[in-house]
Order: sequence, then structure tokens, then C-alpha cells
Amino acid sequence: MFASGPQTATLLRLLYHLPNFVRLTRRLWNDPRVPLARKALPLFFAAIAAIAGLAYVVRPVDFILDYLPVIGRLDDVAILAFLLIAPGVWLFIKLAPPDVVRDHVKAIDDGRAAPGAGA
Repeated sequence: MFASGPQTATLLRLLYHLPNFVRLTRRLWNDPRVPLARKALPLFFAAIAAIAGLAYVVRPVDFILDYLPVIGRLDDVAILAFLLIAPGVWLFIKLAPPDVVRDHVKAIDDGRAAPGAGA
């Protein structure tokens, strides 16, 4: 039923670590040590995703057949949004100051609150 191999292992590893990437992104977004211009990257990609989502609603392209009327359309929009927003988040993390990223990764691994956050 499910294929096994390196692609499956990579996908499972990505899904396992996805909550930590979300935490890291949120922490970096709230950290004053990350320049404001870097914080604009995810917003720029989100704006592109919103425009693409609107274009999809106007003229849909089926990635997955729409057997269920509402869910069939929403899954396509969700996939499209993820594919357009994910590069912006990845770029945001890559361009954030490395020492700040290391601080937050270590804090997430240790289960600590964000630096400067009230406990």
C-alpha cells in the first residue's frame, strides 16, 4: 500500500520535525535580533500564495480530482499555499542570524521558553 524507500523516510522525517520548524519560525519572528527586512520574506511569499489562491478560485486547476465538492477544492488550495509559503519560511530561517537560530533550536530541544519571554 505505502511505498518504502528513501523518499518515504525523508517525508516521514519532515513530518516528524514540522512542529519544531513552526516553533522555530514563530520564535524567530518574535525575536528582536532578527532584522525586520528578513521578517518580510514570509509575508511576501504569503502574499504570492494569497494571489495564487485567488487565481485558483477564479480558474481552478485540478491537482487532485474533486470527488468531494468542498474538500476537493480546499485540498488544492492548501497544497498550493504550502508550496508557495514554505520557500519563504525556509529562506527566512536560512537568512536569520545563525547565532539566533542556534539559540532558538537549542531552546526548542531543551523545551525552554523563548529568550526574553515571560515564564
